Amino acid sequence: MFITLLVILNLVTGAINNITHEIGLSIFTKLVHGFINVFLIAYLIAWVKDLLSNRLWRNSIQTVSILTSLLLCGVEIFLLSNFNTVINPSMILILLETNRQEAFEFIQTYDNVKWITLGAILFITGVLYLAKRFPGRIENYKKTPSIYQEGILIGILLAGIGAGGYRFVKDANMGEGVISPHMKTMLPAQRLYYSYLITQHDLQQYEAIARQLGSTQVKILSNQSQIKNVVLILGESLGRNHMSLYGYPLPTTPLLDSLHQQEELVKFTNVICSSLYTSQSIQRIMSFFNNESDQKWYHYNNLIDVMKAGGYKTFWISNQEMIGVYGNYVASIGRRCDDVYFNNKRNSIDERYGDFDGDLVPVLKEKLQDSSEKKFIVLHFMGSHPLYRNRYPDSFNIFHADDESIPYDRSAKEMAAEYDNTVLYNDYVMNEIIQTLKEKESILIYLSDHGNEVYDYRNYTGRSEDDISRYMVEIPLLIWESASFQARYPDKSERIANAVDNPYMTDDLIHTILDLTDIHTEEYDSTRSVINPSFNKNRQRVIYNYNYDANP
Repeated sequence: MFITLLVILNLVTGAINNITHEIGLSIFTKLVHGFINVFLIAYLIAWVKDLLSNRLWRNSIQTVSILTSLLLCGVEIFLLSNFNTVINPSMILILLETNRQEAFEFIQTYDNVKWITLGAILFITGVLYLAKRFPGRIENYKKTPSIYQEGILIGILLAGIGAGGYRFVKDANMGEGVISPHMKTMLPAQRLYYSYLITQHDLQQYEAIARQLGSTQVKILSNQSQIKNVVLILGESLGRNHMSLYGYPLPTTPLLDSLHQQEELVKFTNVICSSLYTSQSIQRIMSFFNNESDQKWYHYNNLIDVMKAGGYKTFWISNQEMIGVYGNYVASIGRRCDDVYFNNKRNSIDERYGDFDGDLVPVLKEKLQDSSEKKFIVLHFMGSHPLYRNRYPDSFNIFHADDESIPYDRSAKEMAAEYDNTVLYNDYVMNEIIQTLKEKESILIYLSDHGNEVYDYRNYTGRSEDDISRYMVEIPLLIWESASFQARYPDKSERIANAVDNPYMTDDLIHTILDLTDIHTEEYDSTRSVINPSFNKNRQRVIYNYNYDANP
């Protein structure tokens, strides 16, 4: 009874979370892996308890184990009911940043806490009653398992080892930015412990990075900036080869297509990313650090500090994680802004459904009401980051496996369709932002941190520096200008239009933005600005020894 009770209390919430958030074989492997983990730990606790001759110690271990499991099970039921998640580093981060008054208001917000508390009290009362009413049955009941039962247990154990091995290998091959699945197969107590350790480590790393970023000083040589609103959108994992705007056969960008046909949107045709990984790419996009640099990235001035020195109020509006192994570098740049907004307090390893890029549009509308004369606003999308199905609401589940023409199995077609749906949703969000900016003097620049190969010419999806293809590096670069911007800066509009076919890599973006805004620093180089007449078209675009121009 003791082992069964521990297994139920420690397995049920993790199982619900996995069934809710996983698909296909991952559901089965995580359920089996999670069951073996919970069962062996419960069996170990029971074995240690039975080794003790002191009845008080045995009862104490039993009581503490059950009550702790009950408490954490109740906490995770609450999290699942209200946030569709279990204990994870994001929850710990929120807890560490919450004071007593905020905690009290939080509890008041969710009325179902009283029902969870009542249920826990009733359950504990029932367990204590049974223990007192039938002490002999609970404490002394013994039964030797049959050979069939032993066979079943051994089979479950082997299945669990196999599931764990499968998860380990799959996780190792997924690359940067993908959630470690092992948190989802742990006991709630394990999740709590490791979430705390991860959060503490990430906070220390973040603080160290933030200190390094503040070690340089911006020296402005000239500043004639007047543009009211400069908006930079950092997309995620979106390759241009899946955009109908760039010739993809499925209509994944109908709204951007229309804007381009009406000559309201400028698309650059020959742009590649500077890295296959988000943190490395953003470091280059947002600073003077580039692929030929010989120092660490934080030894170079960053775009946020330069724009602030140029008289702009800076805003960071993000749908990505605010901390974590993959988010610390990017968040450290974002937090240098005057006004910082994260759509959720999420750690890098916390994968979830429901936080969509469209949530940033009302936040942008609010920030545009700020009284500052000049604004530099960065929006950081989740875009097409895997898991693809988590990136768009159900209403954008438009493309399906049957729409895909790739010559691979159905699972590949389903994944390709999900990726195309992320592109379609990105098209919608981009159009909403453009409509928001139409009545203001604004220029909007959109690019993706890197691309992604999605069964484009072989049975493969993802990114790998050891086997780079053009689909991984070819990205969109789009510029939209409001009517009032075009009327006031016709020379800038003309230079943008004339530069659309220039060969460009995104580690030079800071030079282009400073050229647009007429802010020049010691590090500014006109030959690296894609819209400048002196732009160097002969620069070799090399990523991880992959020469794109020699192997397009």
